[in-house]
Amino acid sequence: MHSAVFTKGVALRIEESEDFIIQVLEAMYRFTLSDWGDVGAVDWAQNDLARRPLIKGEGGRIIAAYGEGEDKIWIIADLEAVTILFPSEY
Repeated sequence: MHSAVFTKGVALRIEESEDFIIQVLEAMYRFTLSDWGDVGAVDWAQNDLARRPLIKGEGGRIIAAYGEGEDKIWIIADLEAVTILFPSEY
């Protein structure tokens, strides 16, 4: 997988809040451990199935969700990037 990129909204929020930076780093760490956060059982299972082919460069997509309220973020990984974004930026 590629390096992580942030959307403009997440980047601006990171600049504003140390607590949010910590939340994002914790989410990224959980993501690396295949802890997909607050997704349903079906999405969790699909992420588990997509993980290996994605790492091998064969395709696939993983979506994870962490946090709540205004600070809820998604991490979406595909062959092009690992993107950290707010759900409203999708």
